[in-house]
Amino acid sequence: MEKTREKVLMLAVAVSGLMGAISLTASERAGASAVSGNVQVQTEILGSIAMQITSPNDTDATCPADGTSCAAIIMDPHTYSSSYSDVTVTTNSSAGYGLTVQAANPNLVNIADNSNIIPAGVIEERNGTPYGDQNAWSYKTDGTIVTGWTAMRTTAQTIKSINEATLNGDTTRVTYGVSTGTNPTGAYRTTLTYTATMFDDEHGSADLVETQYMQGFSCGSIEQGETVTLVDRRDGQSYAVSRLADGLCWMSEDLKLGGDADIQITPTYSDVSSTFTLKAEDTSEWCTTNSADCINQSLMRKTGGTGTNYAPTYLYNWYAATAGGGTYSTTSGMVESSICPKGWKPPHGGTGIGSFASITATYNTVAALTVQPLPGFNFTGFRTGATVNFPTSGGYYWSRTAVDAANANYLVFHSNVVNPQNTAQKYYGFALRCVSTL
Repeated sequence: MEKTREKVLMLAVAVSGLMGAISLTASERAGASAVSGNVQVQTEILGSIAMQITSPNDTDATCPADGTSCAAIIMDPHTYSSSYSDVTVTTNSSAGYGLTVQAANPNLVNIADNSNIIPAGVIEERNGTPYGDQNAWSYKTDGTIVTGWTAMRTTAQTIKSINEATLNGDTTRVTYGVSTGTNPTGAYRTTLTYTATMFDDEHGSADLVETQYMQGFSCGSIEQGETVTLVDRRDGQSYAVSRLADGLCWMSEDLKLGGDADIQITPTYSDVSSTFTLKAEDTSEWCTTNSADCINQSLMRKTGGTGTNYAPTYLYNWYAATAGGGTYSTTSGMVESSICPKGWKPPHGGTGIGSFASITATYNTVAALTVQPLPGFNFTGFRTGATVNFPTSGGYYWSRTAVDAANANYLVFHSNVVNPQNTAQKYYGFALRCVSTL
């Protein structure tokens, strides 16, 4: 009988080097153990990240008395602060390890009033210096995977992958940046989980899927008909992206940028040349006429429901979809800015590559357009006021092409009708898809 040799592997993780406005405390989770053969081991480090914003005359805001590590700082509105954690992993596996991070809540939540948040977002930099004029917090590392400011998310995001033993310990510095625009003072917190996964000789690092971002993605890296998952650096949302019959890569899911707080999108990771503020979800009103005052509200609103090929969708008026570039006075032509990620744009309303017409020439029925995962269009419904119309039987998507001062082109499909060049008033609330060139 052949003798089997058992291979015992070791993995140890430590977090240290904490400083500044945000503190992280961590300890190894019980249950980490040695492994035999090709089984992978995971060790999780749990930490509570907390910060306190105070103003010079605010004496009541205090850090929580629940054992959470929390550093109080004077941080007026329109300021920026940062801190870091050093995460050290030691393993004797020659195949190395992978390290991920995720948050229980991507936002920093006010401990005393959970309706107040500092949303996960991208810290804007001007001339290489973080700019403290927005409500956002981000993280980045000194590694090669997450090099720029990135929004935290609730699913695991790979921040390090090493293909060798690290007997002396391998350290990754994770920097947290916080920018305050108009946030109320007080203590804010979320919980982070770092997971170190030890590779084995058979599987190696290929078993750890590295995060791919929408910003910087090359459509030429995938084949026609192939679908990949990409992450938007701005808010950590992930999207299925497919290379369709026109040769371009299209989002196979509706854009989900927005939420309970205003979002400032900047040229760093967005399809804009200057900062644009996407207003928070509005629960009380929606534009019901075309006017300069109305369209400048840049409203968006989420909607939900059930139905075949239906998904909860964010609906934007045209001004919001084009990041302020498509104003009420824009009378014709394609608008260059949008709330799409950098390197992506809404389809245009004409014909040819990059238009809705270019894909509906192939996917020319409602059934074909709504096939999952590609092209994966949904029954979105549309909003003209307090009501979402046809939420489970019609799909409505903005293009970036104006028809006249009051109207823009859009894609519509319902029943047995597919029209890639329909026209609607700019205050309507439609969904948005983004397309990448090669």
